[in-house]
Amino acid sequence: MDTTSSMADDSAADNPITTRLVSMIDDMQLRPGERLGTERALAKQLGVSRGELRTALGELEAVHRIKRIIGRFGGIVVSDQRLERSLNSVESMRMIARTQAFDLATSTVHKTMRAPDPYERRQFAFDSNQDSRVYCVVRRRTIAGKPICVETSVVPVERFPNFITMNLESVAYLFTEQFGVKPHSAQESIQADQANQRTAELLDLAPGDLVIRVSRLSIDEESRVFEIGQETYRPERVRFRLGNAGYVKHSSVGNY
Repeated sequence: MDTTSSMADDSAADNPITTRLVSMIDDMQLRPGERLGTERALAKQLGVSRGELRTALGELEAVHRIKRIIGRFGGIVVSDQRLERSLNSVESMRMIARTQAFDLATSTVHKTMRAPDPYERRQFAFDSNQDSRVYCVVRRRTIAGKPICVETSVVPVERFPNFITMNLESVAYLFTEQFGVKPHSAQESIQADQANQRTAELLDLAPGDLVIRVSRLSIDEESRVFEIGQETYRPERVRFRLGNAGYVKHSSVGNY
């Protein structure tokens, strides 16, 4: 049995309903993303009240064995300990983690102001004769104390003055609330790569280990690129999806 199943079994030791739900998942060999059923159907099948079922579901949700999704294709969906991230989404990492009941922590490991490289100059449409500058911020993301990704954000100084002097825990909040820039879309690409020395140190990996790298252009309502981003993930702690799988029902677990 995998680690996630073991955690769920430990949590379920004193709750027979939780134990039965875990057995159902294992017996049907349900994979992450597959539906276990609805609350109404599961309560009827198990012969328990909706309240008793919700207590058991809460225990499984706390160890990320399931999640409750509302919407047309909602219900009780099998999960695991991987963060699910949709590509080409304007959702911030903080919001993604929160809606999945993960306790995300962020630390800034590097920040600087420098001259843009040729790629950044093109994307930000800097005048070739202009003495432009960009801010570069590198942050480390952890969940339950374990590193999940390293994120780099590059923004133009002229558009975001004093950016690196602010609280950088949520740059998405700064964009919208401090500078009035509303993300309209994101263009992202994904590729497998090898961790360099610095990335390996931040992600608790060995140099050369496999990582998943997402490159991003954040675009505003005027079709201007306002951020160039890169996220480098430990591959065993993230799952990528195309499109939105639905809305996760908020629970008390991990919210802040």
